[in-house]
Amino acid sequence: MLDTREFGISTRTIIGQLENLSIYIIMDRKSRIIMRDGLRIMRIVKHLKKVYLGVPVGLATNAAICSKTTAYLKENSVEVVVLEKM
Repeated sequence: MLDTREFGISTRTIIGQLENLSIYIIMDRKSRIIMRDGLRIMRIVKHLKKVYLGVPVGLATNAAICSKTTAYLKENSVEVVVLEKM
């Protein structure tokens, strides 16, 4: 887990880094991820890409994602990883 205060991102956002240096925004929620969430995710991704040049940034979630948001994230090269339900 990374400290979000270090990046100027809300402390309610959870960010993790894997051994292969990939960074993931972790969203553990029951409700569906809609386009409004996708726009917020992209703002965070762009901010992280400025800090970590050349490091892939993705989204890890257990929530359903609407098709429009999935296409938007894919179009902007954000990998989406499905987490198991907790």
